[in-house]
Amino acid sequence: MSTQTTEERIFAYLEGGRIHSGIILVGNDRETKLSFAQKMAAFLIRKYPGNTKNIENIENRIAKNLHPDVITLNDEDEDIIKIKQVREVCHQMEVAPIEAGFKVCIINDCHKMNQASANAFLKSLEEPGPNRLFLLLTSQPGSLLPTIISRCVQFHFKPTTESVESSNARESGLPELLHLTIEQNDTQELLKALKDKDQIIKFIQFLQHWHRNYVIKSEIGSGPMSGLTSQQASEIFLASVELEGKLRSNANPSLLVDAFVRKYILRKNEQPTIY
Repeated sequence: MSTQTTEERIFAYLEGGRIHSGIILVGNDRETKLSFAQKMAAFLIRKYPGNTKNIENIENRIAKNLHPDVITLNDEDEDIIKIKQVREVCHQMEVAPIEAGFKVCIINDCHKMNQASANAFLKSLEEPGPNRLFLLLTSQPGSLLPTIISRCVQFHFKPTTESVESSNARESGLPELLHLTIEQNDTQELLKALKDKDQIIKFIQFLQHWHRNYVIKSEIGSGPMSGLTSQQASEIFLASVELEGKLRSNANPSLLVDAFVRKYILRKNEQPTIY
């Protein structure tokens, strides 16, 4: 089993030379993903320098949006990435690199693309031109079009900072609801309590916090996490991140959460996880 970190695997992939036109970076910390995407862009510009004269200052220029061959779409305040924005960055990607021999487009929170902007982006992803790379950053991969996902390679980041169950989660009774679901070994009461999509998303985020904390500790569970290994916690965390993305689309929330809890929490046909 490989002991490489996600970052090491990504750089090994880039070093290999046969790069997909799109790479999806999945994780909850948007700034961590953005910072790493900028490092990836700097790596490729150094690998394919073209006419670049100053390779020592590349990271700083990229971070300040001053490098002409690295285009970044990163507007945290907007709820939707509009088709006009997508068409603009795609048009810029069609223009030949100015300094380097490679051109990179970073789209943070790419799950904010609506149907129209996602379809507009898809054409550029299908016909990117030589030495072009789109870096798609998201915490909700399930919200992306399947046609976009199929044309990209995905890398998932493990959480890097510890978080604590929020007081809101405790006050809403989510831990007790989870205990009851496991005791009854069934999702019936859980689905009754989670009456709408917003409540279901809060429940999934609660599971993310719980399992993310445990991934960081990297040890076999004890107490409320009894019997749960770090690998299992990581599996549940990544699956819950993907599920949140699907829940924010038009998928049936009750069916999704029922299937998720049965597979990952109750582990039907296996020894149930005891919290």
